[in-house]
Amino acid sequence: MKSKTVKRLPKYLKDEEVKNLLDRCKGRRDRIIIELILLTGLRVSEVLGITPDGIDFRNRTIRIHGKGSRDRIVYPPRELLYDLRDYIADESIEQENHVFILTRQRVFQIIKDLSGRSPHKLRHTFAVNYLESGGDLRTLQKILGHSSLKTTSIYLDLLDSTVQDASEKYSRFFYQKFR
Repeated sequence: MKSKTVKRLPKYLKDEEVKNLLDRCKGRRDRIIIELILLTGLRVSEVLGITPDGIDFRNRTIRIHGKGSRDRIVYPPRELLYDLRDYIADESIEQENHVFILTRQRVFQIIKDLSGRSPHKLRHTFAVNYLESGGDLRTLQKILGHSSLKTTSIYLDLLDSTVQDASEKYSRFFYQKFR
């Protein structure tokens, strides 16, 4: 008889931890990197792969070359794009160069020093907050660049209220339609 594997739930930052992390950012570059992860769910390697010519400021998109050589588009908020545009201009970064000239290890160390957590915890934080704010699982799968919905579904187990909220929402729909 095979033993069941215990599913480990991803750890993520609570609201107060996110606030403290952002408050502790020392420089503009570090804050932009951290906000990119928290606001778009990017992996560190994806952040480090961003080039100015992959950013479309007018349409508010960034083209990402993701894991498994899959490309996707992310949609950061306008404010973050303004910060990114100013950073690129101030640093005189050429179109074909990477925006951030850091190693993965250095980004890990920056985030670890500021929060005591790994950068991937920020990605988990994005996913949980996205779902808590009403986002759907299929869209989250696309945002995160997961090839399988099963990979993305682990985040549902972190939300206490998801099933109850969905049930209540359906009940209201049902009664409005049939009563």
